[in-house]
Amino acid sequence: MNNSIMKAINTNASKSNWRTFNIGLWFLIFASSVIGLEKTRWQIDAIYFSAPLLCAGMVLMLNFAFQNWERAIKTLTPFNRLVFWSLILWSVVIFLRGFSSFEVTDFRDNLGIRYFGWTWFVPIFMVLSMNSLFIPQLFKAMLKHGRLGLVILAIAWVPPIRLYSLFDLCWGCSALLIFWHYIDTGAKRISLIGAFLTVLFCVLSSQRSAIAGHGFLMVVSAYIAITRRSKLRGRRRFGVIICFLFIYGLVYYSANHTDLPFFGTHTETKVEAFKEELFQNTRVSSSGVSIYQDLLNDMDEIDLFFGRGSIGTYRSMESGGVSRPIIESGYFQIILKGGLIMLVLILLLAVPAALKGLFVSRNWLVKGFAFIVAGWLLEMIPYGVPAASPRYVFFWIAIGVCLNPAIRNMTDDEIERNVLSESAVSLRKGR
Repeated sequence: MNNSIMKAINTNASKSNWRTFNIGLWFLIFASSVIGLEKTRWQIDAIYFSAPLLCAGMVLMLNFAFQNWERAIKTLTPFNRLVFWSLILWSVVIFLRGFSSFEVTDFRDNLGIRYFGWTWFVPIFMVLSMNSLFIPQLFKAMLKHGRLGLVILAIAWVPPIRLYSLFDLCWGCSALLIFWHYIDTGAKRISLIGAFLTVLFCVLSSQRSAIAGHGFLMVVSAYIAITRRSKLRGRRRFGVIICFLFIYGLVYYSANHTDLPFFGTHTETKVEAFKEELFQNTRVSSSGVSIYQDLLNDMDEIDLFFGRGSIGTYRSMESGGVSRPIIESGYFQIILKGGLIMLVLILLLAVPAALKGLFVSRNWLVKGFAFIVAGWLLEMIPYGVPAASPRYVFFWIAIGVCLNPAIRNMTDDEIERNVLSESAVSLRKGR
């Protein structure tokens, strides 16, 4: 193994520092989960609950990222380093423009809503994956979140609670399926159950883009499992195919039946709503005007180039001229907030990362992360709005893995022996 690989392995952050990021990620996940309560019959004002969690989580995670900044930046190529610095500087500009009016509500919204100010600092987390030993720590965190998510989802079914919002605690289950080969039997079960329940609750919440995103990860994981012929043969390969056919069969069943086992007959309205919206073009008004056209009509050339800042809005003719801060497309959302400058900078990192991960890497770990990058780029077409959320953080960590030449040049044996061996032991012990 060459010196660059050894250097990448040995640049390990201390466990105390990792706890800082881990605690911050828990705060961020709970902040995302609290938002879901606003959609239930509880009708709480979620921002007052989620904003402190969001701020605390991002501060802790950014603190950890800056502690590992110097060595990580040197791992990037000169071109990627230039693009990354430009992206961070432009993110600061977008963030500061959110405070231009100096109104109390602007401060509250910019720091308290996950789609606004904090969103543009998420790319900083790309530097964390320059350290290869960050990956097993991330896998352990994803598994812990999935376990807790399954417990909470089980409790949510019990009367009189009956919550059907999509909880983000199972956010990593679909992604963990891609790394099926690297996790033990217990983790595989949790990932399968969590991925299925995530898709099912997406159906009940009529979140079509989320279904497509998680479904993409599940299909990719099946492809990887089947392609790795030396690792999965005969009955095992057949079992993987059956598992995914079973999952999709249950989702199809839930979309076509109103009486679901363990859920009760009162899910009828939610399932019917999903079926009605499944093929409905909600991006076009009854008068035939696209919300994207509304955005383009409302923005002049300067706005398109520079954006309108983290809390920038556009006038929607579909909504009677009401100003909207979010548009249902990740690409247009980036243009609204940071303009074409931000979009180009993001794509200059994300697209090469996906291509290098898929076609240049020597191991399936990096290829798996490349599929995650590609999946989010596809999901941003129908929705996939960037946010200070676990999935968007994972997207940027995946970009960092794919852009790390030391990890790309490792073989699968070196990955298992030197990077993920700690993860395998920890997952088996349940730590």
